[in-house]
Amino acid sequence: MKKISLLLLLLSCMQLSFAQKFTISGTVKEAKTGEPIIGAKIYDLKSKKGTISNEYGFYSLTLPQDSVSIRVSYIGYTAMEYQFDGKKNIALPVELIDHSRTRRSHGYR
Repeated sequence: MKKISLLLLLLSCMQLSFAQKFTISGTVKEAKTGEPIIGAKIYDLKSKKGTISNEYGFYSLTLPQDSVSIRVSYIGYTAMEYQFDGKKNIALPVELIDHSRTRRSHGYR
């Protein structure tokens, strides 16, 4: 009985290790200047997994194969959201727009 239980446990672990995954990767840059944004947050709203961009603005996020909803954000910039079916690897370069360029002046006196 112990051997059967152990065998079933091993088979379950093996099945999980063969689960399909895909990777989203790219760079996050400032839209106006093209400068890399260090520390931008890249987050999948469905799986609740995320990462941040490195000193070159590069990021890579491996997720379970499923539809995903990616949100890219950084303080002071307008967040961007993307949706994918999650069936193949994706190269996703992102350009974030500074909030100051998207706000209207209220004309305070």
